[in-house]
Amino acid sequence: MALVTQAPIQVPLINGVVYSFGHITLDIAGLEFTGGFKSIKYSRKRTREMVRSNSPDPVGKTLGENEYQASAEVYLAWWQALMNTIQNTLGVGYGDQPFNVFVKYNANGFSPIVDTIINCTFDTTDADQSTGPGALVRPVEFNPTKILFNGLDDLANPLVSANQ
Repeated sequence: MALVTQAPIQVPLINGVVYSFGHITLDIAGLEFTGGFKSIKYSRKRTREMVRSNSPDPVGKTLGENEYQASAEVYLAWWQALMNTIQNTLGVGYGDQPFNVFVKYNANGFSPIVDTIINCTFDTTDADQSTGPGALVRPVEFNPTKILFNGLDDLANPLVSANQ
């Protein structure tokens, strides 16, 4: 029996440093955050129906429906600056103003990655302060209608706006 060997997986020379939270910058509604946020979380989930017939195995599955979620925890002073930016550049009624969020990952030895969270709005903001040493944070839900991970659309035929 012959022994089969595989070539090693090639990896970039990164001097031991990999992407971490410190490599993230945010752009929310045109305001750049090089700091001032505790977390950013976003996801895309496609829910499909498995189509069954007279077999234990499915015969197919539907195209499904996408659901997008995005939220961030922003420190209070930066949250206030964001609110002012939205009011002053996009218009009054901060909960009614749509904007995009760009999550940028940049580290030496890697190509930059930019995820685009589209058509966000301020749909939930919590203010839950308590005693202790922690900084004051405002969690915000953005409720986007699309997320492009590094500019890639998950749909073969994405929605496009009509010619105006």
